[in-house]
Amino acid sequence: MNKKLTVLLSLGAAICLAGAISACADVTAENAHTHTFSDAWESDSGYHWHAATCGHDVTEGRAAHTFDGDVCSVCGYPRAHVHSAKGYESDADSHWKQCEQDGEIFAKEFHTFESGVCTVCGEKETVSKLAFELDPATDTYTVTGRGEETGAQIVVPARHLGKAVTKIGAGAFSATEEAPDTTLTGVSLPDSVTEIGESAFAHCRALAEADLGGVQIFGESSFQDTALEEIGLDAVVDIGESSFYQTATLRSVTFGEALKSIGRYGFNGCPLIEKIVLPDSLVSIGNRAFYECAALSEVTFGEGLESIGVCAFTRCNSLTEIELPEKTANLGESAFSQCAALERVAIKGKAKLGDSAFYKCTALEQLVLGEEMILEDGAFYGCTALSDITFGPVLHVEPGEYNVYTNFYNIAKEVQIHFNGTIEQWCALDGNVFRGGLMRNEKYYNRGASKLDTNVQRTLYINNKKLEGALTFPADVETVPAFAFLGLRSVTSLTIPKSLKSIGEGAFEQVSAVDTLPVIYQGSLTEFCSMQVAWLVRCAKYAEYTVGGVKLAGELAIPDGVTKIPAGAFYAVQGVTSVSVPTSVKTFGLYALTALEITEIDYAGTMLEWNSIEMGNMSQGISYCGIPGKTDFLGRPSAQWTLHTTDQPPLTYNESEFQR
Repeated sequence: MNKKLTVLLSLGAAICLAGAISACADVTAENAHTHTFSDAWESDSGYHWHAATCGHDVTEGRAAHTFDGDVCSVCGYPRAHVHSAKGYESDADSHWKQCEQDGEIFAKEFHTFESGVCTVCGEKETVSKLAFELDPATDTYTVTGRGEETGAQIVVPARHLGKAVTKIGAGAFSATEEAPDTTLTGVSLPDSVTEIGESAFAHCRALAEADLGGVQIFGESSFQDTALEEIGLDAVVDIGESSFYQTATLRSVTFGEALKSIGRYGFNGCPLIEKIVLPDSLVSIGNRAFYECAALSEVTFGEGLESIGVCAFTRCNSLTEIELPEKTANLGESAFSQCAALERVAIKGKAKLGDSAFYKCTALEQLVLGEEMILEDGAFYGCTALSDITFGPVLHVEPGEYNVYTNFYNIAKEVQIHFNGTIEQWCALDGNVFRGGLMRNEKYYNRGASKLDTNVQRTLYINNKKLEGALTFPADVETVPAFAFLGLRSVTSLTIPKSLKSIGEGAFEQVSAVDTLPVIYQGSLTEFCSMQVAWLVRCAKYAEYTVGGVKLAGELAIPDGVTKIPAGAFYAVQGVTSVSVPTSVKTFGLYALTALEITEIDYAGTMLEWNSIEMGNMSQGISYCGIPGKTDFLGRPSAQWTLHTTDQPPLTYNESEFQR
C-alpha cells in the first residue's frame, strides 16, 4: 500500500513539474525566456511595483508604500489628504468646514433648524423680511415682494423657514413707467433661484447691480427700464420678451453656454452695448431683440443659431460685419435692415432671407451667400454700395407686391459676381434672380431711353474664371433666362447650340462693347425660328449672323413652314438687305426684323394675307425698318423699306404711312 502511494505521488509531482515548465517558456537552452521589467514605478493607494515589459502578467518588487511626510520614499506616491477643521463656519443659509491645511471648504449643507437654532452648527435662524409664498406643488418658496424689507440692497436667501427659495414672482419689485422705483439699487440672488417672473424688477430705475446666481429663465420685461450697466447671464436658458427692454445704461452682457433663446425685444433700446458673443447653444433670436442697439459694433454668432427674427438687428448703426453659421436657416423680415455701417455679410449655410432682410444697408460692399439660398422680395434693396457678390448654384427669389422683383434693386452700378457653379447651372437659375436687380438694375436700366446707361456693368466669374471673349454655350443648355448676361460688356462673340430652345428678354443686352457682335447658331434657319427668343441681341449696334454654317447676307429667305419669326430674332442683323417671307408665317414677334439695312420685304401672299399677320405690340415687329430720319435708342439711323406682295404694286413705307 505504501509503495503504491509513493508511486502515485511521484507521478503527480512529475506532471506538475512538466506543467510548470511549459507555463512560461521552453526550458531548452535555445528557447529559454527571461522576464523584463520597466524601470518606472507603478502604484495604487497601497502598493508600488515594476510592471513586466515582455507581455506577461507578472510584477517585480511589489511592496507597500513607505511614507516619508506626504509622499512614498520609494515611488513618490502622494499620501491621501484628510481634511481637518476645528469647527463650522456659517451664514444665514448654510454651514461648512474649511480645512486648516489647504483652505478647501467641505461638508457644506443647509441648516436644519429646530426652535430657531441649527442642530448641527448652532446658527440662529434669521427670517428674511421679504414677502414669500409657498408653492405646494414643489414645496418651495417664491419671493412675492419687499414685505417689510426697506433696504436699497436686497439679498434673497436660499432658504426660508427650512425650504428652498426658487423663484422671484411676477411683479415682485416692479413699479410703473409713470411712477418708477428709485430706492432699489442692488439685488443678489442665490443659486437656488432659477426663475425670475414677468416684470419682476421692471422700472426700478436705480437698480444698477444684479447678481443673478443660477437664474435660468427670465420672464417678460423682468428687468425692463432699469439702471443696470453690466449683467452676467451664465446659467440662463431663456431670456423672455422685453427682459432688458429700454435699459439704456446697459453696456456689457455675457452669455453662458446654456442659453437657448432670446425673446423678442429682449435688448431692444439698449444703445450702449458694444459687443456680444453668442454661445453655440443659442438656437433663436426673437423679433427686435437688439433693435436700435446703436453702439453694437461686433456680434459673434454661435454655431447652433437657427433663426433670427424680424428687425432683430435693425438700425444697429455701428455693426460693420456679420458672419452667420451653417445652421442659420431663417432671417426674418428686415433682420439687419438699415445698418448704416455694415460693410460685409457672409451667410454659410442654406438659408431663407426675409423681405428686406438687408434693406438700405448703404455701406454694404461685399456679400457672400451659401450654396442654397432663398431671397424674399427686397432682401438687398437699396444697398447702393454693393459691388461684390458671391453665391452658389441654388438661388431662389420670391416676388413682392404686384409680383415685382426687387431683391437687388438699386445696388451699385459696377458689380463683380462670383458664381460657384457652371455656366449650365447659371442658365438653370430662375430668371427672376437676374430680373430683381442682380443683372438688370431697375435704378439704372432704362430700356426705353434714347441711350442705355453705359455706367451699368457686371463682371461675371464662373467658378473663379472671368466670363469674357467668345461665349459658347454647352450643347445641353436649353434656356438662357431673361437678363442672364445683361451688362457684361466683355463678350466678343456668341455661339448658340441648336439645343437652346428659349432666350429670355434682355438676356444679352449690353453683353458686349463691340459695335458688331458675331452670333453663331449651330442649327438650321428653321430651327432658329422655332426658338422662343426675346431680344436675342440688344447689346451692340449690329449683329453678324451665321446660321447652319452660312453667314446671313443679302437676301434672308425664311424657310417655308415657319409660322413665326420670334421676337428679336434678327434684331440689328448686319448685311441683310432683303427678306422673303412665306405665307406660312403668321406672326412677327416684337422687334423680329428690326434690322436697319433691310430695304425690301418680299411676301409670297396677297396684301390681305399680309395684313392678317400678327405684328407684335404696336407694329414693332418690323418697326425702325421704315421711319426715315429716325434713330433708335442705340442711335442707329433708320431706312425706308418696300413691301412686295403678289396682288399689289410695291409699297414704300414711311413714318406717316406705316400705322400697323
